[in-house]
Amino acid sequence: MVAAGRYLRGNRSGWARYGGGVWGDLTLKLQLRLLRGAVHLNCRVDGPRRHFVGLRSESEWVYLAKQTGPETFFNDLAVSERPVPSNRFITVEVTCQGSQVQVRVDGVRVLQYEDRTPLGPGGISFETVEETSVYLDDVLVTSLEETGAGPTTNPEPGAGPGLVVAYARLA
Repeated sequence: MVAAGRYLRGNRSGWARYGGGVWGDLTLKLQLRLLRGAVHLNCRVDGPRRHFVGLRSESEWVYLAKQTGPETFFNDLAVSERPVPSNRFITVEVTCQGSQVQVRVDGVRVLQYEDRTPLGPGGISFETVEETSVYLDDVLVTSLEETGAGPTTNPEPGAGPGLVVAYARLA
Protein backbone atom coordinates (compact mmCIF):
# COMPACT_ATOMS: atom_id res chain seq x y z
CA MET A 1 0.00 0.00 0.00
CA VAL A 2 1.28 3.43 -0.84
CA ALA A 3 0.30 6.95 0.10
CA ALA A 4 -1.04 8.67 -2.99
CA GLY A 5 -2.04 12.29 -2.60
CA ARG A 6 -4.30 12.68 0.41
CA TYR A 7 -5.64 9.10 0.49
CA LEU A 8 -4.18 5.64 0.82
CA ARG A 9 -4.28 3.42 -2.25
CA GLY A 10 -3.71 -0.33 -2.14
CA ASN A 11 -2.91 -2.52 -5.13
CA ARG A 12 -2.30 -6.28 -4.98
CA SER A 13 -1.37 -7.85 -1.60
CA GLY A 14 0.05 -5.59 1.07
CA TRP A 15 -0.12 -4.07 4.54
CA ALA A 16 -0.26 -0.55 5.95
CA ARG A 17 0.32 -0.26 9.70
CA TYR A 18 -0.10 2.78 11.89
CA GLY A 19 2.53 2.73 14.63
CA GLY A 20 1.34 5.79 16.55
CA GLY A 21 -1.17 4.29 18.99
CA VAL A 22 -2.53 1.37 20.97
CA TRP A 23 -6.19 1.16 21.90
CA GLY A 24 -8.38 -1.25 23.87
CA ASP A 25 -11.87 0.08 23.25
CA LEU A 26 -11.99 2.08 20.05
CA THR A 27 -13.90 3.15 17.00
CA LEU A 28 -12.13 3.05 13.63
CA LYS A 29 -13.97 5.14 11.06
CA LEU A 30 -12.92 5.67 7.43
CA GLN A 31 -14.01 6.22 3.86
CA LEU A 32 -13.41 3.21 1.63
CA ARG A 33 -13.78 2.56 -2.09
CA LEU A 34 -13.16 -1.05 -3.09
CA LEU A 35 -12.73 -1.52 -6.84
CA ARG A 36 -11.71 -5.19 -6.85
CA GLY A 37 -10.39 -7.87 -4.50
CA ALA A 38 -10.59 -7.78 -0.71
CA VAL A 39 -9.50 -5.49 2.10
CA HIS A 40 -9.16 -6.18 5.84
CA LEU A 41 -9.61 -3.42 8.41
CA ASN A 42 -7.63 -4.62 11.44
CA CYS A 43 -8.23 -3.54 15.05
CA ARG A 44 -6.52 -4.48 18.31
CA VAL A 45 -3.47 -5.62 16.34
CA ASP A 46 -0.63 -6.97 18.48
CA GLY A 47 1.79 -9.21 16.58
CA PRO A 48 -0.30 -11.80 14.75
CA ARG A 49 -3.32 -11.14 17.01
CA ARG A 50 -6.17 -9.05 15.56
CA HIS A 51 -9.84 -8.69 14.76
CA PHE A 52 -10.40 -8.02 11.09
CA VAL A 53 -13.39 -6.80 9.17
CA GLY A 54 -13.25 -7.93 5.56
CA LEU A 55 -14.93 -6.62 2.46
CA ARG A 56 -14.81 -8.46 -0.87
CA SER A 57 -15.81 -6.75 -4.10
CA GLU A 58 -17.20 -9.85 -5.79
CA SER A 59 -19.55 -10.79 -2.93
CA GLU A 60 -20.29 -7.31 -1.58
CA TRP A 61 -20.66 -8.83 1.92
CA VAL A 62 -18.93 -7.73 5.13
CA TYR A 63 -17.43 -10.37 7.43
CA LEU A 64 -15.67 -10.46 10.80
CA ALA A 65 -12.77 -12.78 11.63
CA LYS A 66 -10.18 -13.11 14.37
CA GLN A 67 -6.55 -14.20 14.38
CA THR A 68 -4.93 -15.28 17.66
CA GLY A 69 -1.64 -16.77 16.42
CA PRO A 70 0.51 -17.01 13.29
CA GLU A 71 -1.73 -19.71 11.78
CA THR A 72 -4.77 -19.59 14.10
CA PHE A 73 -7.81 -18.02 12.45
CA PHE A 74 -11.50 -17.92 13.37
CA ASN A 75 -13.22 -17.02 10.11
CA ASP A 76 -16.77 -15.81 9.51
CA LEU A 77 -17.53 -15.01 13.16
CA ALA A 78 -20.25 -12.80 11.71
CA VAL A 79 -21.35 -12.07 8.13
CA SER A 80 -23.53 -9.19 7.00
CA GLU A 81 -27.11 -10.02 6.16
CA ARG A 82 -27.22 -7.74 3.15
CA PRO A 83 -24.85 -6.63 0.43
CA VAL A 84 -22.65 -3.58 0.86
CA PRO A 85 -22.14 -1.29 -2.16
CA SER A 86 -18.81 -1.56 -3.92
CA ASN A 87 -17.06 0.67 -6.46
CA ARG A 88 -18.06 3.89 -4.65
CA PHE A 89 -16.88 5.51 -1.44
CA ILE A 90 -18.67 4.22 1.66
CA THR A 91 -18.21 5.10 5.32
CA VAL A 92 -17.15 2.11 7.41
CA GLU A 93 -17.13 2.29 11.19
CA VAL A 94 -15.72 -0.55 13.32
CA THR A 95 -16.28 -0.37 17.09
CA CYS A 96 -14.50 -2.72 19.49
CA GLN A 97 -15.72 -2.19 23.03
CA GLY A 98 -15.15 -4.86 25.65
CA SER A 99 -16.39 -8.12 24.16
CA GLN A 100 -18.55 -6.40 21.51
CA VAL A 101 -17.53 -5.79 17.91
CA GLN A 102 -19.89 -3.77 15.75
CA VAL A 103 -19.62 -2.69 12.11
CA ARG A 104 -21.62 0.09 10.45
CA VAL A 105 -21.65 0.94 6.76
CA ASP A 106 -22.98 4.37 5.79
CA GLY A 107 -24.43 4.67 9.30
CA VAL A 108 -26.34 1.35 9.20
CA ARG A 109 -25.27 -1.50 11.49
CA VAL A 110 -24.38 -4.55 9.36
CA LEU A 111 -22.58 -6.71 11.96
CA GLN A 112 -22.75 -7.21 15.72
CA TYR A 113 -20.68 -9.88 17.47
CA GLU A 114 -19.90 -10.80 21.07
CA ASP A 115 -16.41 -12.23 21.48
CA ARG A 116 -16.30 -14.57 24.51
CA THR A 117 -12.50 -14.19 24.61
CA PRO A 118 -11.95 -10.55 23.62
CA LEU A 119 -8.58 -9.37 22.46
CA GLY A 120 -6.51 -6.93 24.47
CA PRO A 121 -5.31 -3.51 23.33
CA GLY A 122 -3.49 -3.11 20.04
CA GLY A 123 -3.01 -0.92 17.02
CA ILE A 124 -4.71 -0.61 13.65
CA SER A 125 -3.66 -1.74 10.21
CA PHE A 126 -5.03 -2.36 6.74
CA GLU A 127 -4.42 -5.39 4.54
CA THR A 128 -5.09 -5.86 0.86
CA VAL A 129 -5.50 -9.43 -0.33
CA GLU A 130 -4.67 -10.91 -3.74
CA GLU A 131 -5.33 -8.63 -6.72
CA THR A 132 -6.97 -5.81 -4.78
CA SER A 133 -7.53 -2.21 -5.75
CA VAL A 134 -8.84 -0.03 -2.89
CA TYR A 135 -8.81 3.58 -1.72
CA LEU A 136 -8.94 4.56 1.98
CA ASP A 137 -9.47 8.11 3.21
CA ASP A 138 -10.39 10.14 6.31
CA VAL A 139 -9.24 7.50 8.82
CA LEU A 140 -10.16 8.40 12.39
CA VAL A 141 -9.45 6.35 15.51
CA THR A 142 -11.36 7.35 18.63
CA SER A 143 -10.61 5.86 22.04
CA LEU A 144 -13.70 4.74 23.94
CA GLU A 145 -11.80 4.17 27.19
CA GLU A 146 -13.12 6.12 30.16
CA THR A 147 -9.62 7.46 30.79
CA GLY A 148 -9.02 8.09 27.07
CA ALA A 149 -8.25 11.53 25.80
CA GLY A 150 -10.79 11.36 22.99
CA PRO A 151 -9.78 11.28 19.34
CA THR A 152 -6.19 10.40 18.58
CA THR A 153 -4.25 13.38 17.27
CA ASN A 154 -2.60 13.54 13.88
CA PRO A 155 1.16 13.19 13.52
CA GLU A 156 1.15 16.36 11.37
CA PRO A 157 0.37 19.71 13.02
CA GLY A 158 -2.80 21.37 11.81
CA ALA A 159 -4.09 18.29 10.05
CA GLY A 160 -7.31 18.21 12.09
CA PRO A 161 -8.71 15.65 14.54
CA GLY A 162 -7.97 11.95 14.24
CA LEU A 163 -5.46 10.02 12.19
CA VAL A 164 -5.58 11.01 8.54
CA VAL A 165 -3.95 8.16 6.67
CA ALA A 166 -2.08 10.41 4.24
CA TYR A 167 0.06 11.52 7.20
CA ALA A 168 0.57 8.07 8.78
CA ARG A 169 3.93 6.35 8.57
CA LEU A 170 3.51 3.17 6.55
CA ALA A 171 5.47 0.04 7.47
